[in-house]
Amino acid sequence: MPSSQGGAAKASPTKRPEPAALTANPLYQVGRLPSGTCREPAARPTSLAQVRAFYTAALACLDRTWAPVVQRAGYTFRPPKLVVSVGRAKAAPCNVAESYAFYCANGTIYIDASRDLRNYRDSDPSWTLASMAFLIAHEYGHHVQTLTGILAHLGERLSILSSIDPYHEELRRMELQASCLSGVFFGANRTWFRAGTSRLENWRWTVRNTGDDGSGRRDHGNKANHNRWSLAGLDSASPARCNTFTASSAEVS
Repeated sequence: MPSSQGGAAKASPTKRPEPAALTANPLYQVGRLPSGTCREPAARPTSLAQVRAFYTAALACLDRTWAPVVQRAGYTFRPPKLVVSVGRAKAAPCNVAESYAFYCANGTIYIDASRDLRNYRDSDPSWTLASMAFLIAHEYGHHVQTLTGILAHLGERLSILSSIDPYHEELRRMELQASCLSGVFFGANRTWFRAGTSRLENWRWTVRNTGDDGSGRRDHGNKANHNRWSLAGLDSASPARCNTFTASSAEVS
């Protein structure tokens, strides 16, 4: 989930068309990502240092995968920063309520390690590792959106929406796209899911059970749509399948 500090929404009498930077971004034209060799990091979330080591290693793989893609689309690549702490990072310039991981406009991914430590200790270790993999790739998806101008143009669009429903729909398009881009990464790096383990099955379970169903704040997409967009990315390994900004409202509900 990305966040930035913004002002109050301004009134707009009609829903304006999506800008081309969202619907026809050059990112969608780069084609299928070449097969990569990223593997699940060896670190296990048994301490803050080990959680940090896992995400740091994963970030290096994400950088190697996405850097040439972003450049091929005609944009300048710069790696994101990473802050992993126990509890909410006090220095984070953005504030996302009840979020243990988020991406800020300063190009930094913030992760509260408490959840990973607790899940690995008290729940299923294989599911925890799959969940961590999905998480870092999803937040990196927001970084790709930043590098390609998608978040900047979306921010401009959000600033003129006066109704909460269209506003939340745009947020869902953004979040579902980030999850689709997460799937693209794993589709290109099938080596991440170690043969003989249940990691891929647990990743599929994670994306199938992630959604804002029943939430008072409908800003991430329901479970069915989250699953569909995530699998579209995985199966295609192509950002072209992640154009949520031309999808119907039902497809991003």
